[in-house]
Amino acid sequence: MLDWTSRSRRRRFAWSMAMARSFAKPRYVYADAKYCNCVYAGDEAAYQRYQKLALEKQTAEDQLIAVQMNEDAAMDWEAWGARPWRV
Repeated sequence: MLDWTSRSRRRRFAWSMAMARSFAKPRYVYADAKYCNCVYAGDEAAYQRYQKLALEKQTAEDQLIAVQMNEDAAMDWEAWGARPWRV
């Protein structure tokens, strides 16, 4: 178990994924020093689930940005009146 009392150690390991071999099997460790001050550990299947969730989160964020950009593009700016920079 990592000792989180050291600030430098918290900064070094926070939000990082590391792989270690335990009895010839890979084990994945994720340190969360900000929210729970804990370490998550799992096997290959847990790491695959983590990657899937991370990809789903990124896809959802990308879709939200695209929707917001489309809404801005569809806004009828002429309804607000003449733009002061137009000649």
